[in-house]
Amino acid sequence: MKKIIISLTLATAAAYLAPAYFSSALAEDLYARSSKEWGDQAAKVDGREYKFLVDPAKIDPDREKSFRQVWALTKEVFNQQGLTVQEKDKKNPFKPKRQDKVFYDTPNMDLWKKGYIIRATVKYDDGKPEPKMKTVVKRINAPFDVVNSAPLTRADNKNKTELEDNVGVGYGGKLNSYVEKAIQNKLTKAQYGKMTIGDFGKEFPVLLNIGLPPETQLIEYAGYGQRVKPGFVNIPGAPEPSEISMECWSEKEGAKPLVCDFTFGYEGDFNSLAEAHKNGEKALLNIYNKLNDKIGLLNAEQYGGSKVRTRFHQPLPKE
Repeated sequence: MKKIIISLTLATAAAYLAPAYFSSALAEDLYARSSKEWGDQAAKVDGREYKFLVDPAKIDPDREKSFRQVWALTKEVFNQQGLTVQEKDKKNPFKPKRQDKVFYDTPNMDLWKKGYIIRATVKYDDGKPEPKMKTVVKRINAPFDVVNSAPLTRADNKNKTELEDNVGVGYGGKLNSYVEKAIQNKLTKAQYGKMTIGDFGKEFPVLLNIGLPPETQLIEYAGYGQRVKPGFVNIPGAPEPSEISMECWSEKEGAKPLVCDFTFGYEGDFNSLAEAHKNGEKALLNIYNKLNDKIGLLNAEQYGGSKVRTRFHQPLPKE
């Protein structure tokens, strides 16, 4: 399923000159400004996710207890806004599952600088990694029209893509968002070959045309993760209850987490969900304003709600 992704990230030009690939809001709702900027192409955005970064040092060190703690705090904020939250009907929806995210880039982050991400999701069954990994190539860090027009394809011509809006809180505590386009396939580690641009380009041809030689060697940047999806929040105007996810990443296996997050989102035609966008933005700002001092990541504003920027140590640019 596709998600609509909302990340509160940057301030408006009046307080902060944001890069062209970010939308920001001050005098009007973020979704309204984005819709104006994107024009007719806004209809192609089919998912939105709202992101709040959590500091592992401010929550319980036991992961299940910490997820319950964050759930209780955010539930109270949702309820104060008049939004209902429902826990999944299962034995223990807060029991963490291991799920690692592995990114592939050069030591100098050349893919990131070109506006691309290669990411594998490693799931575990009985403590062992599953052989096939959801492997995603994303076009990011560029103006909307550049991201939207990126020629993302697969070698087998099964070329279904997703275009998502990510909303987070950035400099000045203002809502901001960025759009990313993604294509995915399930691949084995053997299909990664020697982990060069050329090897990944055999599966995702766009990588052969971004200005990096095929022999460019990539390395792994892992986010060793624990995750739960314990329930839903009902956002007025959304087509269905918005699933809530909580996840923590460590840079090294078994190490203390670097960052955690709390996210919720929904799917649907961007232009038809104005009410949901308005209520979702309000909910995220409420969470940030009421909980950031208590459980928010230190200096979270420089990462705009993005665990990826946090893991890569890539703060938002200031211009």
